[in-house]
Amino acid sequence: MARQLTSWKSQNPLGAGINWASALEAAFRLLSFIWTWHFAASDLDAGTRRLLANCMEDHARFLEYNLSFYHSPNTHLLGESLALEAAGTLFPHFRHTARWKKLGRETLDQELHTQVLADGGYFERSSYYHVYALEMFLLHGILAGRRDDQFRERMHAMARYLAAVAGPSRRLPLIGDDDGGRLFHPYGQRDRFCGATLTLCGLILDQTEWIGSETEAAEIAAWWIGEAALGRTGTQAPAASAWFPNTGIAVMTSGETNIIVDAGTFAPGSGGHSHADTLSIVVSCGAEEILIDPATYTYILDPAARDFFRGTAAHNTVRIDQLDQAVPAGPFRWLDHPAVEIVQQSSNAERDVLAAVCRYRGFSHARAILFVKPALLLICDRIEGAGEHLVEHFWHPGLATTRETASRIRIGAGAWIMFSPAATIDVGEGGEFGWRSPGLGTKFPAPYIRVFERAQFPLTRWTAIDLAAPGELSADHYRRDSLLVPLTVNVLGNGCIKMVE
Repeated sequence: MARQLTSWKSQNPLGAGINWASALEAAFRLLSFIWTWHFAASDLDAGTRRLLANCMEDHARFLEYNLSFYHSPNTHLLGESLALEAAGTLFPHFRHTARWKKLGRETLDQELHTQVLADGGYFERSSYYHVYALEMFLLHGILAGRRDDQFRERMHAMARYLAAVAGPSRRLPLIGDDDGGRLFHPYGQRDRFCGATLTLCGLILDQTEWIGSETEAAEIAAWWIGEAALGRTGTQAPAASAWFPNTGIAVMTSGETNIIVDAGTFAPGSGGHSHADTLSIVVSCGAEEILIDPATYTYILDPAARDFFRGTAAHNTVRIDQLDQAVPAGPFRWLDHPAVEIVQQSSNAERDVLAAVCRYRGFSHARAILFVKPALLLICDRIEGAGEHLVEHFWHPGLATTRETASRIRIGAGAWIMFSPAATIDVGEGGEFGWRSPGLGTKFPAPYIRVFERAQFPLTRWTAIDLAAPGELSADHYRRDSLLVPLTVNVLGNGCIKMVE
């Protein structure tokens, strides 16, 4: 440790060089220094302790004057303010400690209301950044000893949102951007990191249905709150459907099945971490991923790959004339964001319904979704505009596909996806459309289904996804090989559609 600190300090004088270019990276170094002090200060010689204290003070001084209020007022600002608060709280002997603590806490309290939407969703429309931000706010609450109702209500809302999108499997679908950054790094599979965060929320907020295994508790909670994290057991509450109107996310749930519909707008401003995925659907059944979001892969190293992974064709929605729903303008900017209108939303024990319309580039794409519980998903797409156009419906399975008939494809062992006749169906893997990224910098070929046709508008098409294995449901529940269910679709004004029983 002494060699590393001495070497780093000599090669990186305060404010000079690439390692001072990012205030967030300076913040994470400061937090690492604090952990180092916590674990090893008593075993270091006096000179090394002084050097470590000097490094921490330098970083806090730097952060005080370089918080990202203008360049990246998102998780960058949260992490920087958190590190400043931690230094001010845990090292009261530093000269400016009261000022750092005050600035860090006030900034985090302000951003709690700026960056978290009223329904608990994160304002950048990214599930990964939602977890990132939630952990920062939780650690802020621990450092500040916050138990006030306002703070707890916001944390409860963020945790409820996370629990809904993670679903019964406690697996995080990577909707929106994902840069792999972590405030605290748990162990195991990346898409299951959210389980440790949910467990911490359950322990702090006394919501036993969010508490997972002892392994999850040890990954974060035991590090942050000590012995209070150990020995607690969770209660298995049945999953329930949920609607988050501010974020525009509908979660349709029955048993182990979790369906997420993204009917939200892009993030405000440039929408830099949003994807062109409006009206896309993600489906999982227990451990099986039926329809996935391919995630992110890269930010700046490969512009073409950046645009594909955040583009419309990479998601389970409709593309018109090979155009994204917005115009990419650099790696962190979209122009001409689509307008989104929610037409219908309802949920009960038998079925969930969501109908919404997305308008962009002179087109209107309305999608009505009916989930007949426990296992039938019906999707009606109505597209309006002038003239004839190329229409592509994209579906990205998380499991291998098998084509069984001209219009029916099996996904994995127990799910089928069926389409209205008349279109051409292309089933493949990799190539132009089939890719998936498990983490930043990594991608691999994945299955895709492309249903396309050149047609005169207006155009209405149906898709059905049967999630039940053969024989699991009786014939009178619904007709498996047809799209006959007790409903019709009303076409309203302005290209909207609505499910009507």
